[in-house]
Amino acid sequence: MIKQYLTNVKIAKFPILVIILMCVLSRLPQLCSPDLLLDPDECIITLMAKYWRSGEDHSLFFWGQNYGFSFVEILFILFFSFFLGFTTLSVKLAMLSMWTLGVVFLYKTLLEIFGKENKMYPLLITILFISLPAWAVWSMKARGGYLTSYTAGFIVTYLLFYDNKSHHFLKWLLIGFLLQIVFQSQLFWLIGLFPLMCFFLFGAVFWKKLLGITLGASLLGIPLFFYKKSVDIIYNAPIILPNFEDWKMYLNAFLAIFSILYTDTIISHFILNQTRRAV
Repeated sequence: MIKQYLTNVKIAKFPILVIILMCVLSRLPQLCSPDLLLDPDECIITLMAKYWRSGEDHSLFFWGQNYGFSFVEILFILFFSFFLGFTTLSVKLAMLSMWTLGVVFLYKTLLEIFGKENKMYPLLITILFISLPAWAVWSMKARGGYLTSYTAGFIVTYLLFYDNKSHHFLKWLLIGFLLQIVFQSQLFWLIGLFPLMCFFLFGAVFWKKLLGITLGASLLGIPLFFYKKSVDIIYNAPIILPNFEDWKMYLNAFLAIFSILYTDTIISHFILNQTRRAV
């Protein structure tokens, strides 16, 4: 019934426009709220963008760290700052734009899975994703690499499913470059990409794909390696050796990671089955 209704109103004719409008309209109550504020981390990212514009500093990572690649978020903030200045609204709109870009690539990925002739189910799943309460606030957070990893991760997912019978070298070069961005930003996002990467990497022309990924990752990884060497003040999280009195904490951490991998494997298995049927 829902599918028939949406088809009748021809909402699926402009799915990208619908997705963008949903992303923005669902966040309007927050954007128009007088209580809209930046948290301390967001203030630092905004200050980094301001220093980039003035030429006082050109840090690529969250200040004082050698992780949390923030350059992409800074670029988005700089763009909106030309119109709205360095304000709370400009930062939130910049991050919402980046998050929306990731949502668009999620839709395009689902379109590859379900088939381009069937736009309704990908659109409904994408709208459901936009409506998830967990993303209500985090879709507009500038926190030093989180949204960068999120967006780059969805672009990688799209590239994996897009024309999956093609083994073009440039495709795997770009995937490697984007994976390096994910790694430098927030490497935990790689957990979700791991099963998909294994599925599409192993098989035909394995060494060609691996070479493309390696070269793509090196194009960014090597310059960033030497950049980190040139930074004077770096905060590295202290290494805490296992304490048997805290075994419950380590057990909970292990179970959390295991549950993420297990859930991701189940979801990936379902998606890949759908892909086989579509092919």
